[in-house]
Amino acid sequence: SVSWETGIARAFHQYSNSTTGAVNTAWRLSNWVNLYYGPGEKWFLSGDFIRNTGWSYQGVGRHSFSMGQTVGYRFTPSLTLSVGHTNEGDVLRSNGLTSNIAIFDSTTSRVFTSLMVIF
Repeated sequence: SVSWETGIARAFHQYSNSTTGAVNTAWRLSNWVNLYYGPGEKWFLSGDFIRNTGWSYQGVGRHSFSMGQTVGYRFTPSLTLSVGHTNEGDVLRSNGLTSNIAIFDSTTSRVFTSLMVIF
């Protein structure tokens, strides 16, 4: 299955900058695309891509992405084990011209294992 979501969020910070000096984001528009494939009752594959556009309190635009891939196995309807990978970052590299979107990056990629128990 394929799903698409769009959402807008407004943050309410006391200050326009964080304690580290980074500019806080006041508004964010997010678009999510999720792909899911479950060939049987036990195994599933999923992938998602999120594209964020944010505006700081000073009106400066910020653009980021996040993507992930997961392979999972359902032992029972309430017990699932999955392994996945994520990568996220700014849409453009520091030169402001070259795309930074990549499935894998040696500094920002993460591999994870998840055990989900529903009770």
